Amino acid sequence: MLKNANLKCIAALATLATLAFRPTAFGDITYTLHLGSSSEDLQVSNSVVTAAAIYNQYGSFNKHWDVYYNPGIPTAEANYNGYMGFGSQRTVRVALHEGGHTLGMGTGPNYGALLVNGVWTGQYGKQAQLDTYNSPDGLRGDGHAIWPGGFNYENEDGFIERIWHVRIMAAIRCDMGILAFSKEARNELVHPGQTAELRVESPLAATYQWYRNGVALMNGGDISGATSPVLRIANAELDDEGSYRCAITGAGETLFSRPRQLWVVPAQQLGQWDMEGNVTDSANTNHGTAFGSPAFVPGKIGMAIDLDGVDDYVALPPGVGMAKDITVATWVNWDGGGNWQRIFDFGTGVHQNMFLTPRSGDGTLRLAFKDAINGISREQQVNTTLLPTGQWVHLTAVLKDNYATLYVNGVAAGSVFNVFDNPIDFLPTQNYIGKSQYADPLFNGRIDDFRVYNYALTGAEVWDLWGQSNNQAPVFTVGTITLPDATRGQAYADSTLSTYASDADQDALTFSKVGGPAWISVSANGTISGTPGLTDEGLNVFVVRVTDPSGASSDATVQITVVSPPADLDAGPVAHWDFNDPDLGAAHGAALPDSDAYTVWRTAAIDKSGYGNHLTTWEYDWAGFQWSTNSPRGDFSIFAAGSYPVAYTWSARSLPQVNLESLVLSNFTVEALFTATGSGFKTVLGRDGRNVSTTAPDNAILYFGLEPSNRPVIEFTDMNSQTIRLLAPNPILANNTTWYHLAGVFNGTNLSLYLNGALIASTNRAMGPMANNSIGMPGGPGWHAGGWSVARGLWAGDHVDRWFGHIDEIAISGKALAPTEFVISTFDVWARAYNLAAATFDGDADGDGVANGVEYFLGSDPTDPLSPGRVLTLSDDLLSVTYPFNRRASGVTATVEWTTDLAAGDWTDAGVTYTTNASLNEIRATFASSVTNQLFIRLKLTR
Repeated sequence: MLKNANLKCIAALATLATLAFRPTAFGDITYTLHLGSSSEDLQVSNSVVTAAAIYNQYGSFNKHWDVYYNPGIPTAEANYNGYMGFGSQRTVRVALHEGGHTLGMGTGPNYGALLVNGVWTGQYGKQAQLDTYNSPDGLRGDGHAIWPGGFNYENEDGFIERIWHVRIMAAIRCDMGILAFSKEARNELVHPGQTAELRVESPLAATYQWYRNGVALMNGGDISGATSPVLRIANAELDDEGSYRCAITGAGETLFSRPRQLWVVPAQQLGQWDMEGNVTDSANTNHGTAFGSPAFVPGKIGMAIDLDGVDDYVALPPGVGMAKDITVATWVNWDGGGNWQRIFDFGTGVHQNMFLTPRSGDGTLRLAFKDAINGISREQQVNTTLLPTGQWVHLTAVLKDNYATLYVNGVAAGSVFNVFDNPIDFLPTQNYIGKSQYADPLFNGRIDDFRVYNYALTGAEVWDLWGQSNNQAPVFTVGTITLPDATRGQAYADSTLSTYASDADQDALTFSKVGGPAWISVSANGTISGTPGLTDEGLNVFVVRVTDPSGASSDATVQITVVSPPADLDAGPVAHWDFNDPDLGAAHGAALPDSDAYTVWRTAAIDKSGYGNHLTTWEYDWAGFQWSTNSPRGDFSIFAAGSYPVAYTWSARSLPQVNLESLVLSNFTVEALFTATGSGFKTVLGRDGRNVSTTAPDNAILYFGLEPSNRPVIEFTDMNSQTIRLLAPNPILANNTTWYHLAGVFNGTNLSLYLNGALIASTNRAMGPMANNSIGMPGGPGWHAGGWSVARGLWAGDHVDRWFGHIDEIAISGKALAPTEFVISTFDVWARAYNLAAATFDGDADGDGVANGVEYFLGSDPTDPLSPGRVLTLSDDLLSVTYPFNRRASGVTATVEWTTDLAAGDWTDAGVTYTTNASLNEIRATFASSVTNQLFIRLKLTR
C-alpha cells in the first residue's frame, strides 16, 4: 500500500479495457477502470464502484481515480494523484483504504506535520473521531494511515464504519488545508411562513454559492445568505421546496455539498391510531399494519390494542417520520417484562432512531434520540421513574428545536438539550409500535390513542391531551421572550418572567430554568439574575418553564444578548502591542509562542492597552515571528521567522474585555513603528473581511502599510461598504535599517497619514464607522471577520501583502489623535509634532534652560519658554516630591537624586521609591525616613 505521489503503474494487462465513469449531478469522485475481463479485474471493478458510491453518498470530494489491477502488486497501492493499483487485496474495504490515500491519508499536504508522537493534532479530525468512534485513545496514525477510520484491516469494515471512514477522511482533509466540508447541510422541514435554514461549514472555503434544483440563488426578497455558509429563506412557501446544495471555492478548486431536501408542509397531526379494532389512521391515511395476532380489548378510550410481547407489533408507514419538531403521545398500560421493550421506535435501524422504552437497562423510563450517520454516535436521553405496571399512563414525547421533553400524565418529567438529530435528517422508514430497531423484547401490554404531530405541542396542549383534570395549565403570552441586553462582567437584574405568564385559575406559579447558559439563574418568582462571563458574549438562548401547583406547565424560549462593556475611547488605545514580553520568553532570536492548529490558544504578544486583545500566530515552522533586539528603544522588535508571517487577534480564544472583531470605530488612529524591506504590497496592520466593499468585494476592511513603490498607504471600508484610499506622494527607504513611525488618522470627514509625526498626505471625505465583523463574510480559513492582523493583508480570502521588516510597536486608538497624542512616541516623532524636525535631544529650542529631551519626558511644550513651570514639587509631608511625565515617552528613564553638599560625586538615589499616577501623568518619589531632611534634589534623565 505505497503512497509515493510519483508512483506509476508498472505494468498493465495485455487485455486492458478502459471504462471511464463520470458522476451524476452531485457525485464528485470519478474513475477510469483500466481493467481486463478476469475475475480479479471484475472484483476490483465491483469494489471500486461500491467505494466511489459510498464516498459520493456520504461525503464531498474532488478526485479522479485511475484504477488498475496488477498481480505483481503485493497488496494494493495508491497515491494522492488518484492512481489506485490492486494486487492480492481487492475488497471494498481495501478500495476505501486506498481511496483514503488518494484523498490525503498518508499522502496529503501537511499530513506528517499533523501527527505528533502518533497522535493526530488537527481540530477537525479529532472532532470527527469523537463524534463517531469516540475512542479514548483519540485519532492516531503513522506515516501510512490513521486509525480508527483508516480501514487498515478487514475487521474494521462494517456499514456504519464505512460512513465514519468517509466523515473522517473529509475532516482530515480540512486539517491538511484541502477544500472539504467539515459539516454537510441537513435536510430541512418548515411550516408555511417559517424561516428555513441550511448550513454548511468548511474552514477552507473562500466563496459560497447555494443552488435550488440546480439553479443558483440570489439574495433578495425572502432569500438571504445565498453566497454565505448559511442560507435562509424567510416566509417559506411551497415553491421553495426542492433539492439544495452549496458550491464552495477555495484552495484552488470548487466543491459541491451533498444535496439536501427542503419540505414546506402545514403544521398538522400526521396520524391518530385509535385502536378501535384495527390500526387504521383516523386523522390521515398513514394506516398501520399489525403483525402477529394482537387482540383488541377495552382500553382507556374505547378499545385498545393488546400486544402479547411474543410476536405482536404494529408497523407504521414512512410518512409518520416527516417531521423536524415532533410530538408522539399515547396511553399505555404495561404488563412488565424484560428491559428494552419499546412503546414506539421510529428510525432506519440501529444507527438512526428515536424511541421510548418503559424500562431501560438502568431501570428508567427512557426517551432517546440517535443519528450516528449524520450526527454523533451517542444517544441523547430523557430518563425518569420506571413506568408502573397494570395501570393506564399517558406518555408524550416532544422534540422542539434542540431539546426534548417527556411528559407523564401531562406533567413534564424531564428534558434534555443538544438534541441535533431530527427525524427529518434520516427520514425514518421503520416506524414501530411495540417493536425495537434492535433484537429487543417486544412490548407486552396495551396501547391506546396513539398520536403523532409534525410540530411540538406546548405543555398546556399536552396537559389538555391528557385531559384528566379540570385545572387549566399556565401559559406564556409569547413563545419567544426577548429581554434587555446584558453586559459582560456586570450583574444582570431587573428582568422578570412573571409579566409574560398567566394562569386562568389564578394559581400561584413557579418558574424554573430548563436549560441554557450556566450564568443565567431563574428564581421561583421568575426573576432572572446572573453575571455573564468572558465566554458568554453574543446571543444567549435558554428555555424556561412555568408550573402551577398541579404540575401543569408551559415552556418559553428566552433570548438575552450579552454585549461587551463599552470601551473608554478617551482613556487610551484599544489595542497596543509593543512586543516586549519577557514572560512569554522574549529573547534575541527566540520564537514567539504560537497557537496549536486552531485548538490551543497561546498568547504571542500581550495587549498593553489592558483590554486583553492579545495576538497569536501560526504554529508552522514557515510562519510566525522571532524577537529581535534591533529596536530604536533598546528593547525588542519582531521580524518574520519564515515566508508567511502573520499575527492576529482571535477574540473567541483571547476573550478580551473589548472585542476588537466587533468594535465599531467612528474615529480612529492606527500607528506602527517599523523598518521596511521586500517587494510588492506590504501590510503592517490589516483588518480582515471579505464582501464588505461594494467596489472591491475581494478587499479586506483595512490595509495600512506600503504599496509596491514603498509609498505609505492606508485604505479602509466603512459600515456602509464605502471604501477610501490615501496614498503618500513619496516613498520611504525599504532598507530594513531605517526606522519609521507611520500613523493613519480618521476623524469622520478627514483621513490623514503622518510619517515620523509630520503630515504627508490628507484627503477629505465623509465616511461611516470602519466596518467590523457584522457585514460581509463571517470568516474563512485562518482569518476572522473584523479581526486584526499584523504583518499581512487579506485579499480574496488569501493571505497576501506580507511584511518582512522589523516591527517594534503597533497601536489602535478609538479616536483621532493629534501628533502630540500619538500612543507610539519616539523623540523624533515628538519633535516633528512641534515642527522641530532638526531639534536635538540635548538642545533647547525655546531657550528656557530645559533641554528638549527633558521636555519630551515631562510632556511639556518645547516651543513655549514658560513650559514647563516648576518641575519638582515638594509634597505637604515634606517626605516626597512629584513631577510630571509623558506616558508616551520612550527610551528615556528618570531618577530623583539627592545630596547634602552639592559635591559632584555625592549625588545618589539611595532610599528613593516611586509610584505612578497614570491618570494625572505624575510620578511621586518618596524618600526613606533614614534620609536626612536637609537635601538638595535633582531630576536626572538618562537616554
